[in-house]
Amino acid sequence: MTFYQHFKHGISKTRQTKRMILFAWFVNLSLALLLAFPFRNQWDTYVRNTNADERLMQAMDENWLSTYRFDFQNNEVMRLFDYSMFGYAPFFQHAQGILNGSVVRSVGSFFTDLIFGLKVVPSHFGILSLLALLYAVVNSFIGGGFIGMYAREHRSSFTDFLTDGAKHFGRFFRLSLMSVIFYALFFGIVVSWVNSSIQSWTQGDTSEMTPYTYYMVRNVLFAILLATFTMCIDYAKIRIVVDDRMSSILAFFAGFRFGFKNFGKTFGLYLILCVVGFLLMFLYGWLEGQFPQNAYWEILAVMLIQQAYMIGYFWLKANFYASQTSLYQDALQKEQKAAVA
Repeated sequence: MTFYQHFKHGISKTRQTKRMILFAWFVNLSLALLLAFPFRNQWDTYVRNTNADERLMQAMDENWLSTYRFDFQNNEVMRLFDYSMFGYAPFFQHAQGILNGSVVRSVGSFFTDLIFGLKVVPSHFGILSLLALLYAVVNSFIGGGFIGMYAREHRSSFTDFLTDGAKHFGRFFRLSLMSVIFYALFFGIVVSWVNSSIQSWTQGDTSEMTPYTYYMVRNVLFAILLATFTMCIDYAKIRIVVDDRMSSILAFFAGFRFGFKNFGKTFGLYLILCVVGFLLMFLYGWLEGQFPQNAYWEILAVMLIQQAYMIGYFWLKANFYASQTSLYQDALQKEQKAAVA
C-alpha cells in the first residue's frame, strides 16, 4: 500500500470512532474552561463600573488593551490576551512558540534537574508550563485509546477506548517526558547555537534582509526537523501498542528507527495529513473573518466556529494515529512475510 492509501484507510477508520473524537474534544474544552473562567472573572472585575464594556462591544480598543496588559504584566495568563487571539494570528503565535521552544525549555529544565540533579526547581514552572504538562497527561490517555482501537481489526467500543487509554497511559506518559527532555536539549543546544551564530554572522551586515533571510531559513529547517521528530514519536507510541513494548526508552528509539528506515512513506503520509491541517486552519480563519464580532450573536457564531475547528482538529489527530498505525502494521506484515520466505 502507498502512503496515500494508508491516508484513505485512516479516514475510513476514523468514521467508526466519532464518539471517541467528540470525547477528546469535550475533555479539551473542559481544560480550556479551567483557563477561561479565571480569565473571564479577572476581565469582568477590570471593566466593571466603567464605560469600557460598551466601547469594547463595538470594537477592540488598542489603548485599553495596552493598559490592561500593562496592569497585569506579571500575570502569565493575562498576557495571553492580545490581538494574537483573533483570525489567523493564534496559529502564527503557536508556531512561533513551538519554534522558540519556551514552554518546552521550562518543562524540560524542570525534569532535567529532577532526574539528573535530584533537585526540584519550582521557578521553571509557570501556569503555561503546568497547562502543557496537564495536556501531556490527557494526551497520553487519549492517544493510547485511539491507537489501541486502530490497531485492532474489529470495531472497538467506547469501553475499549477507555480501557486502552488506561492500559497504555503509563508508558505513553513516560514517553512524553522523554520527548520533552529531548526537545529541551534540542532547543537548549542546537537552537541556541544557531541563534547565536546567526547574530555573529550578520552583526556586520548593513541590510536587514540578511538576518531576516537567515531566520526564515532557520524556521523552515527547524519546522521540518520538529515535524520529523514528532512523526517518529508517534511511531514510538504505535510500537508500544502494536508490539506490546514495556520499555518506553526502547520504543522511543524504535520509533525513530522505523520513521527513518521508511522515511519516504512515513514523511509522505505525515505531509499529507499536515496539508489537511493547514486547509482546516485556512477555512477557520476565513470563516471567522466573515463575522466582525460587533454583536452578541456574531460572538456566539465565532465561538461555535472555534469549537467546530477543534472538533476538526481532533478528527485530524485521530487520522494521524489511524493512518500511521495502518502504515506500521502493513510494513510489519511485509517484514514477517519476508522473514518466513
